[in-house]
Order: sequence, then structure tokens, then C-alpha cells
Amino acid sequence: SGVISGSATVNQSVKDALAQGRAYFNLHTTVHGGGEIRGQLGAP
Repeated sequence: SGVISGSATVNQSVKDALAQGRAYFNLHTTVHGGGEIRGQLGAP
């Protein structure tokens, strides 16, 4: 377990995807190279 944090500068198309519920993250590890976990992102 642990915490991952960070920030990113995004362009308008990413902002639009967040607002429309079309953005997600996919966490890859050495054990599961295709993706360990995936989650939807959204704007508050």
C-alpha cells in the first residue's frame, strides 16, 4: 500500500474528456505489464 501524488498541466481536450467522464488512469507494474488496476477520472 502507499500513496501516489503528482500534478500535470492539461490541454483543453483533456479537460473536455474529464468533464465528459471519458478519462481514466491505468496503473502498470512489472508483474502486470498490461495494467494492474484501472479507474475512471472525473472533474469535481
